[in-house]
Amino acid sequence: MGKLNGQLGIASLGLILACASPALAEENWNTPHLRPVARVGRCQTPPSIDGVIADGEWRGLHVSRFVAQGAGGKDVLQPRAGEFWLASDGQGLYVAVRSAVHPTAGIVANCKPEGKKDIGETVYDDSVELWIDNTPDGKGGKYYQFMINSLGATFDKMYDRADGSANLWWRPEGFRQAHAVADGVWTAEFAIPLAELEVADVAKPIGIRVCRNYKRPWDQSRWAPGVNAFDSAETMGRVSFAESAPAVSELGFQDDQGINVAIEVANPGRTPLPVRVKLGYNAEQQPRYYEEWAEDLAPAQSRRFAYRKEFFSPENYPALAEIQVAGADGTVHYQRDVKWRTSPGDPWEKLAVAKAEDAFEFAIEWHPTPKLLRWRAGFAGFTEREKVTALRVVVVGADDGRAVAESRIDQFAEFATEQRLELPKLADGNYRAELHAESGQAGEDKPVRSLPFEQRSDFAWLNNDIGISDEVIPPFTPLAVEGSRVSAVLRRHALSDVGLWSSVVADGEEILAGPMRFEVVQGGKPQAVTGRAAVVQAKPNLVVTEAQWAAGEVQGVTRGEMDYDGCLKVTLELSQAGDVPVDSLDLVIPLKNALMPLMHACGDGLRINFGGVVPPGDGPVWSSIKASRSDLIGTFLPYVWVGEEGRGLTWFAANDRDWIIDTTDKTAALALERQGDALTLRVRLIQKPAVLKRTHTITFGLMATPAKPMPDGWRQAGLFSGGRRNTTFLGMCMYWGAQLYGVFPADRDFTVVRKIAESAKQGRRDDAFFEEYIKAHPNVAAEVRWSANLRNVEGVVPYTNLRGANTFTPEWRVYQDEWRRGNFGWRETRTGLTSGQIDFTLIPTPSQIDFLLYYYREHLRSGMDGIYWDNICIYSNANRVTSDGYLREDGLFQPEADIWRLREVTRRTAVLAHQLGKTDNLNMPHMTNAALVPVFSWTGFYLGWEWKYGDSDWQTRFTREYIRAINLGRQTGNLPGVLEGHTHQIADAEKRAWVQRTRAGVALTHEIIVQMPDALLAGARKALFDIGYGTEACRVYNYWERNPVATVAGLDSSWIVCDSDDQTLLVLCDWGGGGTPVVTLDGERLGLPRDFQAVNWENDGQVFQAVNGRLTLPELKTHDLMILRIGGGK
Repeated sequence: MGKLNGQLGIASLGLILACASPALAEENWNTPHLRPVARVGRCQTPPSIDGVIADGEWRGLHVSRFVAQGAGGKDVLQPRAGEFWLASDGQGLYVAVRSAVHPTAGIVANCKPEGKKDIGETVYDDSVELWIDNTPDGKGGKYYQFMINSLGATFDKMYDRADGSANLWWRPEGFRQAHAVADGVWTAEFAIPLAELEVADVAKPIGIRVCRNYKRPWDQSRWAPGVNAFDSAETMGRVSFAESAPAVSELGFQDDQGINVAIEVANPGRTPLPVRVKLGYNAEQQPRYYEEWAEDLAPAQSRRFAYRKEFFSPENYPALAEIQVAGADGTVHYQRDVKWRTSPGDPWEKLAVAKAEDAFEFAIEWHPTPKLLRWRAGFAGFTEREKVTALRVVVVGADDGRAVAESRIDQFAEFATEQRLELPKLADGNYRAELHAESGQAGEDKPVRSLPFEQRSDFAWLNNDIGISDEVIPPFTPLAVEGSRVSAVLRRHALSDVGLWSSVVADGEEILAGPMRFEVVQGGKPQAVTGRAAVVQAKPNLVVTEAQWAAGEVQGVTRGEMDYDGCLKVTLELSQAGDVPVDSLDLVIPLKNALMPLMHACGDGLRINFGGVVPPGDGPVWSSIKASRSDLIGTFLPYVWVGEEGRGLTWFAANDRDWIIDTTDKTAALALERQGDALTLRVRLIQKPAVLKRTHTITFGLMATPAKPMPDGWRQAGLFSGGRRNTTFLGMCMYWGAQLYGVFPADRDFTVVRKIAESAKQGRRDDAFFEEYIKAHPNVAAEVRWSANLRNVEGVVPYTNLRGANTFTPEWRVYQDEWRRGNFGWRETRTGLTSGQIDFTLIPTPSQIDFLLYYYREHLRSGMDGIYWDNICIYSNANRVTSDGYLREDGLFQPEADIWRLREVTRRTAVLAHQLGKTDNLNMPHMTNAALVPVFSWTGFYLGWEWKYGDSDWQTRFTREYIRAINLGRQTGNLPGVLEGHTHQIADAEKRAWVQRTRAGVALTHEIIVQMPDALLAGARKALFDIGYGTEACRVYNYWERNPVATVAGLDSSWIVCDSDDQTLLVLCDWGGGGTPVVTLDGERLGLPRDFQAVNWENDGQVFQAVNGRLTLPELKTHDLMILRIGGGK
């Protein structure tokens, strides 16, 4: 095995040196900013994929160091050793990574390969991560992700820009890998057929990101600087392989003598190759100097180049370097710039070395609500393990040593066990769970391991009923029952004989193509389904229905509970009177195809969810087999919505518990089928023949949209600025005085929250208070100072995070195991802490919801106008105590998708806000791309687009259908907010202005509210406000309407028409390659003469004359917009 380079150094080399000269042009020398580019020669012989990197075997590109996610500064080189190689022979892409592992603990590799199954848990192992984009500079194409540990456990995914899908089922044929771990070094080699990546010509640049995900401590290290999103093509290196290009190898950036920026360049071709090399270096805040060389390399010749300097300082300082290799004609063969710290110290996490008596593994979970101690013990590493006959866990008081409970186990599986111990009601105090091993030896009264836990029952928030009420809050209306019909706001539902819906009228229009039904096949024959349903309870806030039905030997009971937002919780009981196998049982929901152009399918995660057009065609058009999910297994998917911009229908469930599933995972749990005028959602509850030997209880939800009306005057809202009524959210917990992911300020004193609200909404800043507060809390000084300067907003909302917690609080010490979604996690037991680590695995269990609601109430009482939840989406709860998950018959644990829990949080918060007199619903879920109808029916202002950052045009980030399915807010009655997309980080002012211009066109034509809009977007919105936009004086026509008021020829576009009695504004946005638009307006509806005039809003000198109602406009550039004022003759 080849040796790794040192921490940041290289071996002594014979080098070609040249004179240094100062850089001529002023540049930013303190921040790496170059996107790596590599145009290197093809290899004649592909490298062997055997886990051994032999000398001279890899001829292409060698990169000597990764860039760290966080190593003492932004975009600083990872101090832990790690290097990679790229090569291609035109048939395959070859990648090798060689890196250090922890010097004492070794490599983290807990996941094992399971055939072609995607192992998402590799994220918790030491891993190599690859991103490959076959069309990084185009509009379409696909990109691919691999994450692989040293055992070969693989997670891979293919993303298709054509439909926005993220496909976990993808696995390249012919993919090969090999690994070796020895002497503190992990070597990994991969071969990927280019055909599987749909790369036809490696001479054209592809996007590549090579990453090393280190553990102990965790760091996602990569090749390029400036990475915000790993899937963003903008920051992927551009790599191509050509016949007449060099092989380039980085050799390092410093050695023991000082700075040594060095590379080797080789000519792998058969003809001479001229190269121009330029190497630069500077200490931070110092000017950069370069050395340059011009060489003609003979075939098979290689040369080394180095730029040497003494260290700027003996201290640990930031240094920067730049590498450029070009051809004689200026063609870039390689470029990269880096930043590193010259003496970073030991980068590895300090780990204790286990003693011999520590061979027993012991872990606990303490669940205070059910008074349950869950424990796990193992002793496979104990040298005398065969003598152990039993294990005892004794719970004792930490102060008096008195035993309060005990459990004894004498049966083990592979020298390990996992058990539950029910405890009596404990007095408040500290306890220990002591593990004793019995082997017939003396001294067994002494525990081999002991772990502490804590019980407290004096928390003020425990078992509260905050936000729980039977009152129907506006804008919802009391449920109305007329016979078998149940009406909620904007919707009317008719009960069918099997307890489902036979009709759904949404916003005045029927959306079902026929009654929902159960289809039962038994003995190879479809069975007639007969039943009878009734309303058994009717209250303004809740209607309960029940149906009993039969199909062959199958007997069913369908119980429905409709909440006043129109969400129906269905509990289905299935049993059987007989023993003939039931072949299948499907829930069938026929929808009117004409009203269902869009869909949104969500798994358990974020930025993986599909939103867009329902696939075309007849017959089966979509199934959950290819839908993305994270920890959920099989083909089950927890959420799907189908509809148009407002109307639609949602089906959702926590998991497939008590279904009869095909454990080969070849049967789609959910499918869409199109036939004639119907688009049918099919949910397969019994997927293979089975006899129902007991009652199966299945729970799912149904909800039609729109869930509620859009708020009055919603179009005039702004986010931070840009509206007639602006709302601001305080972007992290520190901005209102808390620690990261905290839910209350320092000392639980909400005075600072009240003062921020007063300053922002009333213009009364208490300077003396803030001065003293900042002195007393310097860790949040900058953030609180920012919040104290807020002015002229009508709503202020504090940041919180449902998934994160700061672990220093007493609540965390007591409830940490009950609030986590995993099992036997790291436990914080220290007391007296004033700060702590972050845990990001929370699930809203009942006790945690009570905790959150208590402090949400304090925020709202202190002047806040809603609650902001960051990155709210479905997570899977795999905790074996709190989860409603289950063990499948194949032994795999299916977790619970927590959508019902999320709904409980937002529902209680909405009721609380109403009770406290908050008339505007400003509860703000930051959903990114998980627009969950039953969760956000209770919220008022949701946020998207925290995704796909970079400097690409907005039209290439999201499709129109994606925006209409996810971002409009009309399915749930939410203000349609989005984050601004980090456009302020685009360094080039001209490029930044252009990207913002493309955003303006997309946002205006979809009525999206952008956080902190740029001048163009803010000005355009003001022009709309000036003609009454957002009031009854202005009528709005959207391009997606079935009877559009405008048609546009010659341009692939989106548009919006805003029409008042005096003036009409048309916003036109290109989505294709530009063109010459011809616009025809419905003059009768708009009150326009056939010879109306239009003026370019950005240039009053451009006046366009309509001829017979048609307006021919000048050519519009790709992704550009045009805003026209139309007024004369109205």
